[in-house]
Amino acid sequence: MKRDKIKWDGKYTSIDYQRKVSKLLVEIQSQMNIEAGTALDIACGLGQNSLFLAEKGFKVDSLDISDIALSQFSHPKVSKKQVDFDTYRFQENHYDLIIDFYFLERRLFPYIIAALKPGGFFIFESFLSSKETFSNPDHKLRSQELLHAFLPLQIISYVETDETATLVAKRVT
Repeated sequence: MKRDKIKWDGKYTSIDYQRKVSKLLVEIQSQMNIEAGTALDIACGLGQNSLFLAEKGFKVDSLDISDIALSQFSHPKVSKKQVDFDTYRFQENHYDLIIDFYFLERRLFPYIIAALKPGGFFIFESFLSSKETFSNPDHKLRSQELLHAFLPLQIISYVETDETATLVAKRVT
């Protein structure tokens, strides 16, 4: 954890990150009209998606390893927590919506499914491995990997491009 925390604290300290809400989140939230409830933002970074959801009425748990990132935003409906995803466990049957944008920790997949309430939605987007890989392949999805990992959920949408994989799914039971 310490090495990851130092890495991400350093990035959030040294780089001027733009606070852009995920286009996918905005699109899905408006298309599906997901009712406000409890939401979990995994590896929330500077909180732009958490803040968007809070403004839509969600009570959001925003988790990240970087306390530097977490210190950059606040909202009365957002609860921030600095966590180590190597050991952290989500509350089971607790969330109406879980989002994960560009944070890949395969070990969390079954815990994400368990954390969704029946009827809860999961939105995920991450980098996809390609023939030309310049970073650690463990940090990129393999083709169809995301789809297969979340087959216990009802798949609403799954799209792969040359660079990314996106999934929108719902827990039905």
